Amino acid sequence: MKSTTCLLTFVALSAAALSAATPSIRTDSVTVSQNADTRLVTIGYTLEGADAVVTVDVLTNGVSIGVENFSNIDGAVNRRVAPGDHLVVWHPRASWPDHVFTDGEVSVEVRAWDVATPPDYMVVDLTCTNAPVRYYVSEKVLPYGGLTNNLYRTTKLVMRRIPAKGNVWTMGSPTTEPDRVAAREERHLVTMTNDYYLGVFPVTISQHRLVVGNDPTPSDIKGSDSDYAPVCGRSWEHLRGASVTWPTDGHAVGPNSNLQIWRNLTGIDFDLPTSAQWEFACRAGTSTRFYYGEDENRLGDYAWYAGNSGSKVHRVGEKIPNGFGLYDLLGGVWEWCLDWTGGITADPVVEPVGPTSGGTENKCVNRGGNYAQPVASCRSAKINPTAKTISTGYGYRLLCPPTLKW
Repeated sequence: MKSTTCLLTFVALSAAALSAATPSIRTDSVTVSQNADTRLVTIGYTLEGADAVVTVDVLTNGVSIGVENFSNIDGAVNRRVAPGDHLVVWHPRASWPDHVFTDGEVSVEVRAWDVATPPDYMVVDLTCTNAPVRYYVSEKVLPYGGLTNNLYRTTKLVMRRIPAKGNVWTMGSPTTEPDRVAAREERHLVTMTNDYYLGVFPVTISQHRLVVGNDPTPSDIKGSDSDYAPVCGRSWEHLRGASVTWPTDGHAVGPNSNLQIWRNLTGIDFDLPTSAQWEFACRAGTSTRFYYGEDENRLGDYAWYAGNSGSKVHRVGEKIPNGFGLYDLLGGVWEWCLDWTGGITADPVVEPVGPTSGGTENKCVNRGGNYAQPVASCRSAKINPTAKTISTGYGYRLLCPPTLKW
């Protein structure tokens, strides 16, 4: 078939002085052509140095057409790629109807991301073992119409990379915060040492059933669109197993635990977040009572809680997200964290994991409040101590390291 070749521009991502082990796209390797009849665009490139996550963008006259117009692509893109020659195929007609490239108008940018610092969004297919993992530079470029598609509440898990590494921030609440519990919310500096992926939504009932295979929600609290609602009936021991203790056993989980089943299916070392990881992600750079500000009268725009839920758990993703694009961190369901409660002081800490035991309370941390809780429980700093065996009203949000393995 007849094809036309477009002028190519490639923006190098790595300085030449970097070592051969650093992934990079060979600048003279990128090719692009369009079939004049089908409008199909084929992009070729050569990856050198090391495995990388590869993404592609198209620019007209030096300006990106917008990642939201470049989601209908296949091939060696938006995934981990080994060094070598690769092809990408783009179907522009779906997002850029009947557009024809002309020489000098269009350029292509191919980017190689180090596997330790991949793009912001990760999507895991939950329908098969060793689930395919895809990466996207923003929420706008997520395929199938983005987060409004219920695929992301059923057969696909979407996660957001939290830019935590090197951040020093203040955990806890000020003494002036209404409803503050001083013993659990002492303000202190926390240094984060690593980025991590965290679920954009808490795990839904459909996702849990698909992966784990049991009913995660008591029947008396199922609400509208219950398949798309968050899991509301898992204990800490259901999730991680009764045979393991955090932090003594680290990220090990019990052999028959829910998290081990998630790991077996996907090959990804999922776990719960620590309390610090949860609060850092929830606040998204804020220091206010709620991640959107101080006004409790606005809580209903961001959360399902006692004031608006009708005593029912609702589908995820209906409220306004926080600054990192995470939904339902406040209200909805209590979300389990790894930590035992207690041990919080004003002393600065680095990547805290909490106490080594449950102390006199013998309880674990969960965060965020739930559909039946008042405003006081749906604050960014709120810590709720709960016995590890309690399940009703409790769900979970998955975390994993950027490299997928601990």
